[in-house]
Amino acid sequence: MFVIIGISVTTALYYFDYTRLKNISTPIYISGILLLVTTMLTGIEVNGVKGGFQIGNYHTSSPELASLLFLIGFVGFLEKYRGKCAIGILKLIIQSSFSVFLLIMMPSVSTAFVMTIAYGVVFITAIMRNHFGENKKIQLISLCAGGVVPAALFAYSIIANPYKLNRFALYFSRGKEDPSGVGYLQYMAKTWLSISNWFGKTKATYQGQGLDMTMPNVTGQYVLINVIATLGWAAGIILILLIGIFIVRMIMTINKIKNCYGFYLSLSVCTILSAQFLINILMNFNLFPLMSFNMPFVSYGGTGYVISMALVGIILSVWRRNNLILYKNDILTTSPQKSMVIFSDGKLTIDLMAWKQ
Repeated sequence: MFVIIGISVTTALYYFDYTRLKNISTPIYISGILLLVTTMLTGIEVNGVKGGFQIGNYHTSSPELASLLFLIGFVGFLEKYRGKCAIGILKLIIQSSFSVFLLIMMPSVSTAFVMTIAYGVVFITAIMRNHFGENKKIQLISLCAGGVVPAALFAYSIIANPYKLNRFALYFSRGKEDPSGVGYLQYMAKTWLSISNWFGKTKATYQGQGLDMTMPNVTGQYVLINVIATLGWAAGIILILLIGIFIVRMIMTINKIKNCYGFYLSLSVCTILSAQFLINILMNFNLFPLMSFNMPFVSYGGTGYVISMALVGIILSVWRRNNLILYKNDILTTSPQKSMVIFSDGKLTIDLMAWKQ
């Protein structure tokens, strides 16, 4: 069902004129805020966290949907503050930091972390492309100073939660210091990677039990280990290579986009998908602290899959209109050459001095 919904969303966005989103950036951004606030007040509580709503037999994820709304709103604000110098950067930092704050309050630290990466990449790219005007060095310094706010929010979310703090500290030992407690997931990830075959499902077990009984979240965060243990290392490597090709293809497409708004919108989408892919892969190999990062398109999850398909649909929408619409703000204006022969109002004029221009 979610595959059908995801394909439908991608197709709809492909034919949708994405430039219309720029004019409604503020309502979209506010919708993301209202969605998170409403979820925190009246959402369905799962594992002690109100993270979404119950629709029939399915549970939606509000942080993932809100991240899409914040993304569209942020890029719209970026276009609005073009040439606004430090004032524009300050406003963008406040708006982006507030969305990160709400995501951490959910709590959805993983989504907030990915959004911070996307904001940072778009910010730096915009400054380097002289989007705001004036001195780039001062703008980069201002951005670094503004980055203290989300960094402080992340630090507080970890320090204020003893379980998260302990889990973060055990990351450096790869779970060896507490293999039966907080470090269990990291320890089991290393174990199943070490006993997997190159080809086919491993016949090895851990204390007489299989993967599904000893490794939690094998359809979510640890889906790559599931692929390797079930289909072999070769299948896992092929999956990683396909992900790499997908990311490179997105980057190549973005570099060819002519419209400024479409460029930043596609860049932020590419950053979010790439960050989710790369962090999930590193986490499966115990090279990144344990967080709730699923692998787009591969991990189980209805809302996450539909949002990922929507992100792809946005890039396709931008690319589809790359050569169909002219955007005056993004085209360098040059003095037109004067023609020697002009036909206007029924008169034929030959200007012999036009060649000098």
